[in-house]
Amino acid sequence: METQRNESLDFAAVLCFLLVIAAFYFTTSATLSAPQVIGADWYYHIELSKILLSQGFFQACNYNLQHISYPYGFFGFQLLILGPSVIMGQTQLYSRILQILLLPTTFTLVLWVTAKQGGSKAAFIAGIMLLGCWSFVDGAFQVRPESLDLLLFPLIVLALMSTRKKTFAGLSALSIYSHGPAAFSNIYGLAANRLRQKSWRKTILLTLLIVFPVLAISAWYITGALNFWGHQTATSNPQELAFWQTPLNFIPNYMGATMIGIPFLFRRGKTGFESLLTWGVAGSLLMLPLWADRWLQYISIPLAMLAGVGISRMSKLKQTLIIVVLFIVFAFYYITFMSVSFSHLWWQPTA
Repeated sequence: METQRNESLDFAAVLCFLLVIAAFYFTTSATLSAPQVIGADWYYHIELSKILLSQGFFQACNYNLQHISYPYGFFGFQLLILGPSVIMGQTQLYSRILQILLLPTTFTLVLWVTAKQGGSKAAFIAGIMLLGCWSFVDGAFQVRPESLDLLLFPLIVLALMSTRKKTFAGLSALSIYSHGPAAFSNIYGLAANRLRQKSWRKTILLTLLIVFPVLAISAWYITGALNFWGHQTATSNPQELAFWQTPLNFIPNYMGATMIGIPFLFRRGKTGFESLLTWGVAGSLLMLPLWADRWLQYISIPLAMLAGVGISRMSKLKQTLIIVVLFIVFAFYYITFMSVSFSHLWWQPTA
């Protein structure tokens, strides 16, 4: 019996490895299908990085205020991640390599943390959910501050689960200094969960003190954020508009397989890992009023992890039925992603 169980776990681990290969193949194919970096946001952030390195912090702030009426963090992503490419004068090549690596790296970290907390089968289930989810792919694939938030999220969860306080503080500060209140919303619920434990209070309060400048400036300019992100159009942000105007159509299509994770938010008898993820999703609701489509991108990871653990504990018959459904959804989305690559239809700037 034990031998059969170990063989099953080993087989699930092999399937996880194949999913990582599939993620890497997707990003490589998509990147090679287009002559330039994919997605509009990178072009804004690389310009911000150039201004930051050539003209300084205050000019970069002015650029932000002129274009989005908001300061947008303290430029951790633009300086640490994009900065080297500006210094080397190889912004396109460097960022296209990042575009290949970011999503598979994030994906691998999610599977690794899920496997450590719930086993290889839970990791495999979480993996097919994420690759069958447009919101995760959209968020993790593009080279922008949000992709760093998603990459750091499983590491922050692992730091909390393994009581690595300095690691939690450092990764949280890096995320928030890169992406301001969006990153704070992504981490806030996790921190609130641990704040109930006396041993964590000093670390969390110290982390808040470290990121206070970002939060204070963000609060000061909140009116600008509301004016800019609260009035999106079909041209400026079609996904944000679709979320509010046609939610019954947009949300299921955008979330894909991760919708199965929603019932597990309300499941009783959660483990500490599942409870932490639930608090993370609840805390991220702070993001909803301003960045509704981005919110779906952020919650894709905790929902997939929750469902992976929950489904892996079900009876074999239920597991099999759910995995079959998830695999069909995964196949549909993955084929769609690959067809976009083969058709050279990923977003590129117009001449």
